[in-house]
Amino acid sequence: MTTPARDATILNESTTRYDVTERGSGNEGHLYGTVLLEKDKDTLVEYLKML
Repeated sequence: MTTPARDATILNESTTRYDVTERGSGNEGHLYGTVLLEKDKDTLVEYLKML
């Protein structure tokens, strides 16, 4: 069994609870792509469709 991160609590073998208030463990997502030009966003979407 692996050692849990310092901000994680093992509840049982199949459940882990993370403290999302710890730095680096948040659940906010990211802001990538929010400052792209419209043309660049369209290019990115078309690229992702090919994957």
